[in-house]
Amino acid sequence: MELFIPSLLLLIVCGIIAFAVVPKFTTPAILLVSMLIFVYVLYYHYTTFAYEYQYSTWQLQLTQYAPFLMIFALIGFIFMAFGFIFQSGGGNSSPISQLPLLPTSSSATNPVTGAINTGLRGASNVVSNASSAIKNIFTGKKNNSQSYNLTSLLSTPK
Repeated sequence: MELFIPSLLLLIVCGIIAFAVVPKFTTPAILLVSMLIFVYVLYYHYTTFAYEYQYSTWQLQLTQYAPFLMIFALIGFIFMAFGFIFQSGGGNSSPISQLPLLPTSSSATNPVTGAINTGLRGASNVVSNASSAIKNIFTGKKNNSQSYNLTSLLSTPK
């Protein structure tokens, strides 16, 4: 029982610190504390087992495999880079996306914003009309609302 009570008390104190104190720290503070603890643990481990590190020689045989490991790692990084470059988003494959609704020019704070909004709306209309016209060409559909009689435009007036 003498060993159970102090360890239970230590567990309760650590739980209070973990759930009440640590979440209030900022991310850099948590990172700094964890790095300090990591460096301390590495130092303590090395000082405790220094004799084992002195007499350990099995890892010296791995040096002959270092060039192959580096080549393998470089090829892997190259393949990953090509994968990131040529990956598809998996979502909408068309480059045309819907523009968000923009405020009217009367509610804009200055004429420059109104001019930008008008230009963006015009560009959006041109792109949507061009994309629907191209889609209609490939599907063979005719859009009667936007069809033009080119022969009447090109003929000479009488």
